[in-house]
Amino acid sequence: MAASAIGGWVASAFITKLVEKVCSYAGDQYEYQRKDTKEKLRILEKNLSSIQTVIHIAERVQAKNTAMGSWLRRIKDAACQAEDVLDLFDYRVLQAQTEDRGMISSVTSAAAGSSSSSSSTITTASTTTSSSSNSTVNQSVRLLKRFLFSDEDIDELISVVDKFVEIDSEMQRFLEFVKIEDSRTEQAVQWRTTTSMPGSGKFFGRVNEENKLKRLLVQINEQSSHPYDVISIVGIGGVGKTTLVQRVYDQLHDTDHFDLTVWLHVSDKFDVGQQKEDDIISVLRPSYEHLPDHLKQCFVYFALFPKKYHLRGDELIQMWRAHGFLDTQTPDETARRYINDLLQLLFIEKVPNREDHYVVHDLLHDFAESVSNGEHFRIEDDLDVCIPRNVRHLYVSASNILKVYMSLEDLKKNLRSLIISKAQEGASCERVSSSNFNHVLEHILKELRSLRVLVLCNPDGMLPDSLDHLVHLRYLNIHESRNFINVKSLFKLYHLQGLSLQVQDMIMKKELQEGLSRLTQLRYLKAPEKIISSIELIGRPRSLKRTRGEQSEE
Repeated sequence: MAASAIGGWVASAFITKLVEKVCSYAGDQYEYQRKDTKEKLRILEKNLSSIQTVIHIAERVQAKNTAMGSWLRRIKDAACQAEDVLDLFDYRVLQAQTEDRGMISSVTSAAAGSSSSSSSTITTASTTTSSSSNSTVNQSVRLLKRFLFSDEDIDELISVVDKFVEIDSEMQRFLEFVKIEDSRTEQAVQWRTTTSMPGSGKFFGRVNEENKLKRLLVQINEQSSHPYDVISIVGIGGVGKTTLVQRVYDQLHDTDHFDLTVWLHVSDKFDVGQQKEDDIISVLRPSYEHLPDHLKQCFVYFALFPKKYHLRGDELIQMWRAHGFLDTQTPDETARRYINDLLQLLFIEKVPNREDHYVVHDLLHDFAESVSNGEHFRIEDDLDVCIPRNVRHLYVSASNILKVYMSLEDLKKNLRSLIISKAQEGASCERVSSSNFNHVLEHILKELRSLRVLVLCNPDGMLPDSLDHLVHLRYLNIHESRNFINVKSLFKLYHLQGLSLQVQDMIMKKELQEGLSRLTQLRYLKAPEKIISSIELIGRPRSLKRTRGEQSEE
């Protein structure tokens, strides 16, 4: 099945994962307080499967009809909300496995002590419990399973199910529209195609017009101090406009005045800047369309960063993984192949004299932005812009943090990446004081509950004391911070897979040692060597990779 791409989003693969996740929670291994929960999950599974069968058709038709593009965006919004709900379910399971481990152990001990002939084995709160004779443990584990999910969690599920029911109800009308579109005969106006080759007939008259056109082509526009961008030749059809231009083009083509002369046939709706952009996009798009789906998403993510931005390979991999571009179990060696593939296909380049750093050529960066269609957005220093309502990934200079605050109502439902960079020296934006910055940051993070990636590169920046609500966060990078970070606030981020703490605070070492074992999904930890070297429990999280400065070890 062909995959649909909206802002680099691969719909088919995304929805397939959702269907698999819904099936797992609709099975018999979980019990719910509300009897309609499994019914809602099965309805969601049915609607997702139905939409999956037609989504590639919608992608094909959207080029002809903007309504189809809107329908696809609605599907993406609903699918992302569904992912958040199911991801929250996963979080509850991880939370139970971590926080209720002691409770289950105590129940097991009590059960074992009550009868010498009984034996029980319990691994986690979400796994099957076996017992030879005692039902106490079974009842306790069933109780944990049953109360993993709150009423609020189930309400979120019902909300997303209702959205998909509505989308599914529109599908028949959508298919009827596609049938009409496919059967309709194209009746587009056929414009006359012209070339630079003069006709076989003789040229008479138009001497003044010919000389004036030649002068305009070589002279400087006094207002702009540059040659003219566009020179219009206006007249009714058949008076010789094209013949005049062909004659002048033929005469100037062989002179040394222009480095390059090209004849382009364009539509009646012509814009120079747009034409150049369209030419670039038309050349690059076939190469992009032939990329494997996983590489499309990885490449478009570069649009989030400024042009000429140098991205570290290991950090890039963590961000890709956080957004699901890499499967959870994909080893870093495989992820490195993604980078090498993009290098070999010339979509990215190595940064000279900087190991494991990569950059995108400006033209390819423009192309990535066009594919993103506003979903990857930047607010850099001295840039007065409005944040698009459909943005999902945001890069912002610390000096522009207030713009994020002012746009929270639009951002809070969709934003999945927030990268706050250090304000550049000499930026005209008014500097935000340290206390104000951290106050604004705390308020922002309370609202942005769907974040998967959070990067803070502000020396004055400091995370708030409580981050419990960031239940979806996978990658956290605190860089160049001079302030003490409350490390304990990290230990309820049960989905966290990558953690980079580039700070020099030795107070953190003991707290990291005590709490790191709670982050069972953590597979990447980067910190100064004097902080990380003596953490005894560092091996508890599975597949953990430690990075000390520029050295890495498994």
